Amino acid sequence: MAYKRRYLKGQNRWVYQYVVDSAAQELIDRYGVDPEGVESAIDLAEDYERRMAFQADVQDYVDQSISSTINLPSWGSKLNNDDTVEKFASTLAKYAPRLRGFTCYPDGSRDGQPLTSVPYSEAVTKLGTEFEEAIETHDICDISGTGGTCGV
Repeated sequence: MAYKRRYLKGQNRWVYQYVVDSAAQELIDRYGVDPEGVESAIDLAEDYERRMAFQADVQDYVDQSISSTINLPSWGSKLNNDDTVEKFASTLAKYAPRLRGFTCYPDGSRDGQPLTSVPYSEAVTKLGTEFEEAIETHDICDISGTGGTCGV
């Protein structure tokens, strides 16, 4: 619902800006919804089966290819680590026959991630502010020891 957006300004200057999703802001402003109660796609990273089931249900009624990306918690976190891989893989395999395309994207897994989730309280106080940050260099594929392509 709130995120930090990264984009290119000019030909070589990466800048960031805080954004609050307009639909979420409408719920907050018009109906007094508690910002902490608004669920986003990133929240579904904690309930990935619900996200996979949703995509499979949609694709049952779409006659052309449609792919989807699931946001996952960062590698090494409580919800994405060596102990959770097998359960995640089994769940994905359960829905795979009904999915036409599905990308799994762990938070922070690649340099240049365009969106980073932030708390609403942080984003709302910094709306419209453009700033620069140092970019960390890391790649989830480093865990395989094969570099940026993961060797597959």
